[in-house]
Amino acid sequence: MTRIQVAFPVIVLPPHSFDPPRDRLSVETPGAPVARGRGSRSHTLAAESSVIVVKPELTDEQLADLHMARKDFERPAFSYKRLADQNPRNPVYLNKLGIALHQQAALAAALKLLRTCLEG
Repeated sequence: MTRIQVAFPVIVLPPHSFDPPRDRLSVETPGAPVARGRGSRSHTLAAESSVIVVKPELTDEQLADLHMARKDFERPAFSYKRLADQNPRNPVYLNKLGIALHQQAALAAALKLLRTCLEG
């Protein structure tokens, strides 16, 4: 039997080579306070002796979308309902709420919302 060794490259960036916008990301360092913000990706950087972990903050809509993808339909229905109440003319929120209700077998309410989206 032949063994094949595979090496994976490791990239260590100096602290100044990656400077994310502080208002869009949350940054955690061991033993340091957490800064909160919004971001779209999660990055891990290795600097000399510490590791900086950048975690994204998700919006209510993104969290609801995540629960929908996990097939947990009750939580997104509440989130989409709140978003639709705040923005009653936004067909995206009404459509997503209709889909969440449809997945819970609340067909009459889902049909009403989806028709509202089409008329919108």
